[in-house]
Amino acid sequence: MFDHTLSSKISLGLALALSAPGLAAAGPQISSANLSCAQLQATVNSRGAAVVHYPSRNGLPLYGRAVRNEDFCSNDETTALRYVPAADTVACPLQRCVQDSQSGGR
Repeated sequence: MFDHTLSSKISLGLALALSAPGLAAAGPQISSANLSCAQLQATVNSRGAAVVHYPSRNGLPLYGRAVRNEDFCSNDETTALRYVPAADTVACPLQRCVQDSQSGGR
């Protein structure tokens, strides 16, 4: 006999996975509040890319994708620094992907 509870759980899981494809493709998620800047940078570097959650200046939650280098960006992107607060500093530099100013990509 077919288990409708299992079917419902699978459907819910699939719906949740499909509702945030950008985050799923962006890699693991980490919070900057609990890590020193060096730990944050080491985590991004070891994983290659991660979604970093951090508070804005007025306390609202923000997130952004941090990368080890431009190998983790699209062909038409390069890297630029983003500064996020960490446990030990208000301005920890992390690389992010941005549109390349050259029309030909990298």
